[in-house]
Amino acid sequence: MNITMLGTGNALSTECYNTCFVISDSGRNFLIDTGGGNGILHQL
Repeated sequence: MNITMLGTGNALSTECYNTCFVISDSGRNFLIDTGGGNGILHQL
């Protein structure tokens, strides 16, 4: 399993910086984009 960080969503965020990433496993990809900011855990 690989996790690739794609972006931060917001350069001024103070928590949970990596809010856009791809999980890859066995040729399958799953894109997760929580929209930026520090509410990533709630949004997931």
